[in-house]
Amino acid sequence: MKRPNSYWNHQIESQEGSIERMMKDELMRKKANEKNQKNITRTFEERMDFYITSSIAIMSFILVGFVLKYMI
Repeated sequence: MKRPNSYWNHQIESQEGSIERMMKDELMRKKANEKNQKNITRTFEERMDFYITSSIAIMSFILVGFVLKYMI
């Protein structure tokens, strides 16, 4: 025979398990959000590096063009 409170003990244990699962899910969600944020930041930094480099190259070509135009 089961003890009369074993049902309630089982309910409490299952609730504790669900709380642990919820905490694990929340932790995994936070980690995934941090990882996505890092990826977005890294992509943005790579794009900005490309834009800065290309703008410097274009400005230097324009400067060389003006120098050649007025020197020759």
